[in-house]
Amino acid sequence: MRTLIVQGLCLDNIPPGELKKFWKPCMNSVRHWADEKEFDYKFFDAPIDNSFDISDWDIVPIDGRQQLTQNQFYKFQWMNGWSDYDRIYWIDSDCYIFGLPRIFTTGNTPEEVVNFLSTHQIVLSRWARPCMSTWGGSQSEVQKIIDWARFQFEH
Repeated sequence: MRTLIVQGLCLDNIPPGELKKFWKPCMNSVRHWADEKEFDYKFFDAPIDNSFDISDWDIVPIDGRQQLTQNQFYKFQWMNGWSDYDRIYWIDSDCYIFGLPRIFTTGNTPEEVVNFLSTHQIVLSRWARPCMSTWGGSQSEVQKIIDWARFQFEH
């Protein structure tokens, strides 16, 4: 089963020392884990286009968290359109993976499902900050979520 792990982080607001000492080790651990599991890995450090841009929304992010808030929505861009994969998963760039865990189970889980980390809440509504640190599953189901979110932005 072809699996893609996606991470993204807009680097323009991160001090170089913090990037080197915190963010890079976290992202490298995920990349290493993906390699060991024979998963493909993609990293994005900038938006792909203007879709899911919230800069003109009438919201006021917490001071110092404007980029963090925007990045939550860029995840939809970065996870969009990977139809050549069976499964696609997002892992936040501040996650550190120790060893070779089997994070995403496929045993008793139906194939057409999207898993969200430690939440049973509905997360696809108008929210201040989504709870989507680690999520993914069947590419077709992930795409449905992205298409739904795009529809919300357009209407």
